[in-house]
Amino acid sequence: MRSVLLILLVTAIFSSLSTSLKTQDSGDNAATLAIAANFLTFRSAALKYISKHPGASGEIPSSSLSEYLPLGFSPRRPWKATVISKILYVWGNANSYEISAARDFAHNPFSIGTVKNGIIFPNAPLPIAVPANIPDGSIIGVSGV
Repeated sequence: MRSVLLILLVTAIFSSLSTSLKTQDSGDNAATLAIAANFLTFRSAALKYISKHPGASGEIPSSSLSEYLPLGFSPRRPWKATVISKILYVWGNANSYEISAARDFAHNPFSIGTVKNGIIFPNAPLPIAVPANIPDGSIIGVSGV
């Protein structure tokens, strides 16, 4: 069942984003979409994890997320998840096209973006600060716990 859901997720991503990415010179749209989907899938698993472990704090090992990930999921990048002061931060390396694809697929929330000078860009109505250990240029997703 999980593999069917993963296939449906990837198919939805490709169909919903392929038009918007055709105008971008990303080099490889399929790879861009795959990275975006991979990040969002990892983020979703982290959100499910913290809903089951409300007292979680600190780094969440990737191995702890396995039961919340689709069968056969393999991270395409070394995504990280950590909870600090009841805020979940999920981040990793991604280029601007991959970050844009993730934001597009998630309908451009303020909670997903790029780290620039210690805040998430594009800015929410109030700037969202991120921990200093998350490097500028990273893709990031934040959620209250």
